[in-house]
Amino acid sequence: MNQFKNLFFNDRDRLQFSLFILGGSILFLYSVILTFAPVIRTLNWQNSIKWEQWVGFLVWLIFSFLVHKSSIRFLPNRDPYILPIIYMLTGIGLLTIFRLSISFGWRQLIWFSMSSLILLFGVKLPTIINLLRRYKYIWLSLGLLVTGLTFLFGINPGGEGPHLWLGCCGIYFQPSEPLKLLFIIFLSAFFADNWVFRKNLTVLIIPSLVIVIAAILILFAQQDLGTATIFLIIYAFFIFIVSGKKRSVFLFLTIIMIAGYFGYQNFGVIQIRIDGWLNPWLDASGGSYQIIQSIQAIAAGRILGTGPGLGSPGIVPVAISDFIFAATSEELGLIGSIFIISLFTFLAFRGFSIAIKGRNQYQRLLASGITIFLSIQSILIIGGNTRFLPLTGVTLPFMSYGGSSLLTVYIAILILLWISQSQTSRAVVQDEARPYIFTYSLIVFSFIFIALITAYWATIRSDGLLSRADNFRKIINDRYVPRGDFLDRQNNPILITSGDRGSFERSLQEPSLSTTVGYNHPFLGQSGLEASMDNYLRGLAGVPTSNIWWNELLYARPPDGRDIRTTIDLNRQRQLVNTLQDYHGAAVIMNAKTGEILGLWSSPSYNPAQLDDAWDELSIDENAPLINRVAQGKYEIGEISGLILYSYLIENSTEIEDENFFETGNCANPLSNLDRKNLQIALRNGCENANQFLNLIIGTGKENEMIQKFGWNENYSFELPFEPVPLTAPESQQSLSATLLSPLQLARSVAAFSNAGEIPYPRLTLAVNTSQQNWVIFSAKEPIRVIGTLFANQTANYFSRKDYPAWEITSSNGSGENLIHWYVTGTMPDWQATPLVFVLTLENGSSQEARELGRQIIEQILTSGSK
Repeated sequence: MNQFKNLFFNDRDRLQFSLFILGGSILFLYSVILTFAPVIRTLNWQNSIKWEQWVGFLVWLIFSFLVHKSSIRFLPNRDPYILPIIYMLTGIGLLTIFRLSISFGWRQLIWFSMSSLILLFGVKLPTIINLLRRYKYIWLSLGLLVTGLTFLFGINPGGEGPHLWLGCCGIYFQPSEPLKLLFIIFLSAFFADNWVFRKNLTVLIIPSLVIVIAAILILFAQQDLGTATIFLIIYAFFIFIVSGKKRSVFLFLTIIMIAGYFGYQNFGVIQIRIDGWLNPWLDASGGSYQIIQSIQAIAAGRILGTGPGLGSPGIVPVAISDFIFAATSEELGLIGSIFIISLFTFLAFRGFSIAIKGRNQYQRLLASGITIFLSIQSILIIGGNTRFLPLTGVTLPFMSYGGSSLLTVYIAILILLWISQSQTSRAVVQDEARPYIFTYSLIVFSFIFIALITAYWATIRSDGLLSRADNFRKIINDRYVPRGDFLDRQNNPILITSGDRGSFERSLQEPSLSTTVGYNHPFLGQSGLEASMDNYLRGLAGVPTSNIWWNELLYARPPDGRDIRTTIDLNRQRQLVNTLQDYHGAAVIMNAKTGEILGLWSSPSYNPAQLDDAWDELSIDENAPLINRVAQGKYEIGEISGLILYSYLIENSTEIEDENFFETGNCANPLSNLDRKNLQIALRNGCENANQFLNLIIGTGKENEMIQKFGWNENYSFELPFEPVPLTAPESQQSLSATLLSPLQLARSVAAFSNAGEIPYPRLTLAVNTSQQNWVIFSAKEPIRVIGTLFANQTANYFSRKDYPAWEITSSNGSGENLIHWYVTGTMPDWQATPLVFVLTLENGSSQEARELGRQIIEQILTSGSK
């Protein structure tokens, strides 16, 4: 036990050195992984390795050693934990910045070197702490003056936003950063000098409040609202520590909330940040974009992280500065996040330990003020990254890019080391320590809550966040992981992945299927089979869970995507397209028994390779080239309903007395006077009076029954989106001919007449090429019977052609530009090969053309055989 106590409390030098060694080992491993990250990501040793971070690590190593030695010599009684903690945090931040931007990494390395030099030489001058106290008014006045100069000479290196910096030629300095430290020094000296009046808060608050208000007004005028918030919180805790009254903290927190409400009403930037904090999902691509991307980065890290250099933290805006915690969380995972939070928590513990044991009241207040400053700023920025708090725009101490911030926090740490050097070993008076312990407890509680929220995003909400369309990591993965191909039923390519790792892209081999296979676009999202089969194509399904886990662990991405075999027969598809290339509309060839779709045509269409340039035009085109008309088109079926009506009547044993029938209305195909007396011919040729004749026999109120009978209202699973037909109230039911159906829905229902009364469930995919079992067939739902075999066969025979073994029906609906021509056909019940149905909808041309084209296509298919 004595050896343990000596290690942690007496042998400062050995302890500090051991902690530096531990931190250096972690950063060494970090640098090694960063070096080979490009090779790991592309699985190609030809890619150049990263070396720049090694310069940063070497400089870190040199200064760590020098500062360690210098602190041993000049500050033998210092706290041994402080330097290893801040150098660990700085090292992680430095390597992360190098990983994100090499140019900013070099700049941060210069600022780090300057900050370390200040520490290196500053440890020799502990007596400066008294000069800070003696000239407190001068220091603060200079700080306010220099900050005020930004109103005249301020610039913003980024070009937009508040002008908070001074400087030129690529070197910039933000005066509000050191102003925080000067403010703390002033308050510490002022309250220490007036300690005898601490029971009379009025005497203490009024003079100090004038300074506080002056500083905050300057910051508000600059729109540096994050720094203004820090000033208010620091001042609130100073009042509490001096007075010992907890209500002072809550009073100032109330003031901050009131100020926040005022800012919400008057500052657009505050309104955007608070709205984004309360409900980021409402404007995920606008005002909430930053916070959404931040928590997605945390989610992407999960527990173990993607690994240094293997994630995509560059997606997060301002990743090197405001969101560096989210960036490190993605690549170091929840474990790395908790480690960083723990370092800040332990730094706060050591800071308050130093404060409690300070030599005099001034040093105690100064140590606690610095600790509060570092802790509160860390809580604000990490809380903003995790949606624990609204975004404030402040930097994360020691880690974020920024020379002004890094210099300031290093000087603050130097002061903390001076105080620890002269701290006493006197017994701590409980009443004196109580405000410090309470303040530290609030800070610990905040860090614990932030850690829990981080764990929530990284575990519970991870899958949901990463599945969102605005998670661009999936698109980046597509460049490095080959997405599965789409093949036809003979394994001929339809859509393939081409290129090398790092530059993969999709290549459509059959342009007529663009609206079917869809697109997978970084900004426009997904559509078609690319969307419905995404998990297989990304290697997240069809692969053993252990393989997915192993790839995520090693490469921070899923395994190679799996190929999908579709039901499409490219020979049939090309026959379809070649015949219909001059028309607009939709067509589908379906296996009447299995529901497999052998070919489908939708026109007009689009070229997926030109989406970037043509999207705006395509999205507003009145011809709707982006939709798949086979599944998503909605057309009035008109006289095609005669097929359904006739089958309903004969199944219900209703006698059809057509001896006196004569067609006086319009027909899709011209009829002779003799044919107009024939109900069978009139129905097959889409004559309107023939349909009305059947409707009169059936009577009203039967429409919902027939819609349900043939599954038009069923929302079954299909690879493309479609809309079921809604049922209507009995009093508002319309004629069945007014029903809006897609060609797909109609093809499914009329399959009953080629498949003995059963209708199948349509399908576009047959199998997936798994990593272990090769091709695995997708399960298919059993067909359902909608009409008796006898009645289905009777209907097919009633609508049969005399010159070919197929039944058919034609219809023309609408008028003018809204004129639609249907042609529906199928094989006869006694057809010995594969039973097929074919549905054609033309938006131009004529009904005669629809019938001629439809007959040509079905005859080509049946003559050449169906597979």
